[in-house]
Amino acid sequence: MKSAIEKIKKIITGTEFEGNTYIAGGYVRDLVLKNNNSDLDIAVSLPQGGIRLAALLHRHKVATEPVIFEQFGTALVEMNGHKIEFVMTRNESYRKGSRKPTTNPGTLLEDISRRDFTINSLVMDILTGKILDLTGRGLKDIEDKIIRATSDPDFIFHDDPLRILRAVRFANRLQFKIEKLTAIAMKKDSGELAGISWERRRDEFIKILLSNTPQKGIELLFEYKLMQYIIPELDNQKDNINYNEINALPASEEMRLAALLQNAAIQTEEDIISIIIDRLRLSNRVKFKVNFLVKYCHCFAPANNCDSDDLQVRKLIYDHQALLTLFIQYYTVFARSGNWQDQPQKLIAEIRGIETELEGRSFPLNGNIIKQEFEIPECEEIGRIKEKGLNIWLKRPDISKAELLKLLKQ
Repeated sequence: MKSAIEKIKKIITGTEFEGNTYIAGGYVRDLVLKNNNSDLDIAVSLPQGGIRLAALLHRHKVATEPVIFEQFGTALVEMNGHKIEFVMTRNESYRKGSRKPTTNPGTLLEDISRRDFTINSLVMDILTGKILDLTGRGLKDIEDKIIRATSDPDFIFHDDPLRILRAVRFANRLQFKIEKLTAIAMKKDSGELAGISWERRRDEFIKILLSNTPQKGIELLFEYKLMQYIIPELDNQKDNINYNEINALPASEEMRLAALLQNAAIQTEEDIISIIIDRLRLSNRVKFKVNFLVKYCHCFAPANNCDSDDLQVRKLIYDHQALLTLFIQYYTVFARSGNWQDQPQKLIAEIRGIETELEGRSFPLNGNIIKQEFEIPECEEIGRIKEKGLNIWLKRPDISKAELLKLLKQ
């Protein structure tokens, strides 16, 4: 990213962009905090300055052709493998229930004042490296570890209610405290989130869930009465969540979401989980993996043994070979927090033994063979016969096709 900044500095020196081009937002905040940040936003205090500067960089062949958003006066380019957004300084207002603002050219101060929190309001002259704190509070709030609205918090949150969840995300990620008036407004204005799309709410929630401190983030969602706008089924389940398990899992969307749903005394039927995932507009891939993890972890808990023999383990291996590593990692974490620490080792040993037993073998029947052998038309009965045959074969993978058919016909 430093290389991209140097290229921009070199090209704008001696042009109208000199003295009017600033690095804005999170990059400056994290620079002060000495944290890494690969997101670079450039603000230009000239009419259509962001679009014009992006075009200039493209003409100098240091950036890709800009993707332009005329309505917002912004342009997106790629430099040195990084996506960089260029904007003109502007003022914005939001229509109720929409995250698409009405945008007009504005001064640098107006541009800063429209931002969410003081810690994100710092700008840095790209040529001189001088940091400007136009709210007069940004640097001090970073020093004091405080999340504070740039202006009247009611105005900030009514303008864009998603900022309420962003406050939680920043407080969690940076381990900052939320300033009193900002916190009061978050609780008072939280109902405005109902007008924000589920996709936007989901994106903030997933960032919180995948943070280094998911417990703190989830607890803040409960503290500010925000869980009802993300997963309403969890709204009254605060005391039923096992944070030790969530904290111990790697930053995997599927694993942490499965743990949150499984541990919160929600019914573990797949339809409940599917309803939640569909509402959040998560992918079918995530839905499948969450359902899979919850189902089999519940199944192999000692108190809920699905089967007195190893058929369920064999079905797990046969149906979900590609997901075994994911399941073992997830299952092991849950066992550590229960009274069944030895269970994962036993299950893993059983899985490895069965994998060896099944290696190189394949189920000898399919629908066509069953249809011919049993002289039946295409119907549900074929599926039932096939399932019965698979259960026999999984227990006896060395059985011949002829012997298997004989058993099924009996």
